[in-house]
Amino acid sequence: MAAEKKQTIWTRNFICIMLGNFLLQMSNFATTTLVSTYATFLGARPTLMGFLTGMFYGIALAMRPVAGPVQTRVNHKKLLIVVFALGCVVNAGYAFFHSIPMFLIFRVLHGVQYAFVGSLCMTVAADSVPDEKMASGLGMFALSGAVSQAIAPQIGIWLVAWGTSMRGEDFGYTVLFVFAVVMMVLSLIPLAAMQDTAKEQKSAVASAGKWYNNIASRHAVIPAVIMMLIMMSFSTFNGYMVPFGAELGIGDIGIFFTVFAGAMLVIRPVSGALSDKLGLRNVLLPSLALFSVSYLIIGSARGIPMILVGALFAAVGFGTGNPLTQALSVQVETRARRAVASNTLYIGMDVGFFLGPLLGGIIRDFAGNYKSVILGGSVPLALALVILLIAWKPCARRIEEVRALEAADEAA
Repeated sequence: MAAEKKQTIWTRNFICIMLGNFLLQMSNFATTTLVSTYATFLGARPTLMGFLTGMFYGIALAMRPVAGPVQTRVNHKKLLIVVFALGCVVNAGYAFFHSIPMFLIFRVLHGVQYAFVGSLCMTVAADSVPDEKMASGLGMFALSGAVSQAIAPQIGIWLVAWGTSMRGEDFGYTVLFVFAVVMMVLSLIPLAAMQDTAKEQKSAVASAGKWYNNIASRHAVIPAVIMMLIMMSFSTFNGYMVPFGAELGIGDIGIFFTVFAGAMLVIRPVSGALSDKLGLRNVLLPSLALFSVSYLIIGSARGIPMILVGALFAAVGFGTGNPLTQALSVQVETRARRAVASNTLYIGMDVGFFLGPLLGGIIRDFAGNYKSVILGGSVPLALALVILLIAWKPCARRIEEVRALEAADEAA
């Protein structure tokens, strides 16, 4: 396996985790866009609906001090199977218990699952590819999420509509969440086919130290801050593009998301290979700049043509910047502590998803329009660009230190 790992990203474990992640994201994206409407169907008022929709980010953030140490010490393959199985339970709960109290219970469990699943999948993907192809590997891994993001929301909408036409809205949502359960059950198959990760984790367990040392990595703080700023901006699109389109009198603003997702399918496998060839910094900096410019284009648009141009800029910027920031986070930490680095990155992601909509709402109340919210999305990205420029030299030195440490370990 070691010889294969040096030649290609397409190792057995990488293929398995990519397939597992694709099926997981099919489940997630089919349901996430409809969670708010499901909460409304259950009888939640707008304030409660907003709380129920977003609460699992808060739960996930609260669980990070547990998730990091657990991922360091527990066999990754076994933990993946447990966490994905929890996703089966959560979606089954959504499917068969249609009440706000039960939805609240399963939403909490969903937050617990979310705290583990993203960073754990990223860690296993990073451990399954050669270090010199890290950007390519994680870019290709991110493609599985991009594909599901492009097709799963429409599948979810169609399933609810079909079920509603057959036996009413209650049945429509049951069909949706049963589909999510099926995706999660299927995702367990490639995970079971993975090679055991115990040997690779042996050094991580031996050097783990106190549990609190495995919550976050100080070396991964800069990538985590950059990711926080990326997600602050990205959440602006998720939360405010529809009312922004209504403000401009554009009825079919959903085409923005279609173009965005389609363009990401093209850019994600290319961006990683480009980074491996030109250097991570030389690709990440322009990607953050393009993503920032996309908000200026869209915020200044008066019709759908310029919005779609902005969607292309956003897809190139986000589709490149997101996986490359992930690659940076694992490259600044040793292999034994990659799970901790991943957990640190996801702390930044959680905070970004929380702060983005909150600040967007404040800007909307202050400015009185959604144009200002979209234009404001460029600011966190400009700040991320400045931080990367200032902090790149320390990050580059740390990457060289890690490579030297890993080479010494292999020689020993």
